[in-house]
Amino acid sequence: MMYDPEDIELCDEEKSYHEWFANNLHYIQQNKNHVSVMKKLYMAGFAAGFVHKQKLSAQEHLQK
Repeated sequence: MMYDPEDIELCDEEKSYHEWFANNLHYIQQNKNHVSVMKKLYMAGFAAGFVHKQKLSAQEHLQK
């Protein structure tokens, strides 16, 4: 059986990271020794943005 990455369900932050990675291959190639750090930072930033968006949404809801 052949492995197909499309068969695996990824969380939103993983999907976003993979899209960013694919769109920045030149940068990745230049900094390939730091890919694991880039991924951790990207994932942390994505999660922080998600939490911030939820907080803003809750504040807007409370003001209504």
